[in-house]
Amino acid sequence: MVESTLTEMAERQFDTLDRVILGNMGAPVVIQARNGPLAYWCNKGYEPGEDPNQDAQVIHTLSNWFACIDGISGGRHGDIAAEIVGQQLQKAFTLRQGGLDDDSLDYRREWFQLHVHERAKKHLQRLAPSGACYLAFGITERVLEVAHAGDVKLVLFNPDGDIIFETKDHLNSSGDPYNAIFTYVQRFPDIDLVPIQRNYRILAGSDGLFGTLSTLQIGALTKHQPMPT
Repeated sequence: MVESTLTEMAERQFDTLDRVILGNMGAPVVIQARNGPLAYWCNKGYEPGEDPNQDAQVIHTLSNWFACIDGISGGRHGDIAAEIVGQQLQKAFTLRQGGLDDDSLDYRREWFQLHVHERAKKHLQRLAPSGACYLAFGITERVLEVAHAGDVKLVLFNPDGDIIFETKDHLNSSGDPYNAIFTYVQRFPDIDLVPIQRNYRILAGSDGLFGTLSTLQIGALTKHQPMPT
């Protein structure tokens, strides 16, 4: 019942985003797992003659993990790369239902490297050069765990709209992501553990959002105040 409610809520949320912000998200694709439903979306909407949208989203209702993925636009097949990384994240979230053998940051980092980065890289070999950035987050006992690689960002707001935490982009001096999942070797993903409280707000998105609005402007919107210029 809880998982079904989460899926229905996610469908309504994405339907609203589709109509208000994204323009053409498309119908959500729901995948049934052995232990219940989990929801997976990939935004493939684009007009003829335009490049495919390279963003994807994963909501895993059983493990309470979520992810935003953004294909690298400088490489070929960024939309397919985003879908591949999304599929590996979905599988990793299913594994996280069983917990971890070690709670250390190093182990969590190596876990994502093994179950997401390395497995996605094998499938990306046929698409070289290509890659994708991602940000994944889960909530357990009022602790927010964030794993991210590249320039997909997460911002945590308190009920007053003040910024409590935000991830740091992995961008080089040219503005290109250097820690995304590519077909070649990259660093481990960053892992952050952040205490959260009731009524905190989590906002995650790609540079399509954060390249348009600053975190201060978004914070002002959460306070229903005029955006700073």
